[in-house]
Amino acid sequence: MLYEPYSHGTMPRQREFGAVQSIFAVTVVVFLVQMVADRFTNNGFTRVFGLGRDAFLHGYIWQFLTYQLLHGGFLHIIMNMLMLGIFGRELEENLGSVRLSLLYFGAGVLGGLCWLLVSGLRDGVPCVGASGAVFGIIGAFAGMHPHGEMSLWFFIIPPIRMTARTMALVFGLATLAMMLASDQNVAHAAHLAGGVAGYIYGTRCRRYGWAWGAAHEPWLAWLRRKVGRAEGPPLESEVNAVLDKIGKLGMDAMTGRDKAILKRSQRYGIRRE
Repeated sequence: MLYEPYSHGTMPRQREFGAVQSIFAVTVVVFLVQMVADRFTNNGFTRVFGLGRDAFLHGYIWQFLTYQLLHGGFLHIIMNMLMLGIFGRELEENLGSVRLSLLYFGAGVLGGLCWLLVSGLRDGVPCVGASGAVFGIIGAFAGMHPHGEMSLWFFIIPPIRMTARTMALVFGLATLAMMLASDQNVAHAAHLAGGVAGYIYGTRCRRYGWAWGAAHEPWLAWLRRKVGRAEGPPLESEVNAVLDKIGKLGMDAMTGRDKAILKRSQRYGIRRE
């Protein structure tokens, strides 16, 4: 099954190493460590860092984050990272790296909590995988671009065209049906909770602008300063300063911050007068 997001009809822009690439790299590295460590610890690594009853009973709250970096096999991680790459790159262009990261891990935490309440507390099998977080990304994409056309490929079946909103609805109903079928080997409750949360967030962003909530999120502004990534349009004075620097010293004099300012100015259509 393959998804082809709709095209904006614009030329592709050069991308820096952002949140999607960072999440991908960290997840792959942790998965490889998991494969090696579990062989020598009789799956002890997964029991410690996967999400299970211990998160509630013993206060192992880190499991709500670490379980998203573990996976149940190569096919599991390949599908999750494929979906992250397809839908996450578009969202990062709209939301920026910080908000994309918060959406991803926030949807994963909410999905993990929902799974614990639905089925995780009554069995001792840990939950692993980023599917709840990835469903949050897919849901947010559908909320932001509800009428964007998608091409769904199911191996030998001809491609099916549908809107992103329809795709999200199909995914949600299918996940709900599988959850009610009580397949305990797959955390369908985490998928559903992450997807619904992402869709709600994406819908509000579409209605109130990509930077929805920024005025009411002082903690987010503090976080952006800490990680050194400003979101939203840069000041015209910042753009002029970078362009003057290039004119005097050349492109090689640009710093990472200078490149980020120019990239954001292109995204928001800011030009020097």
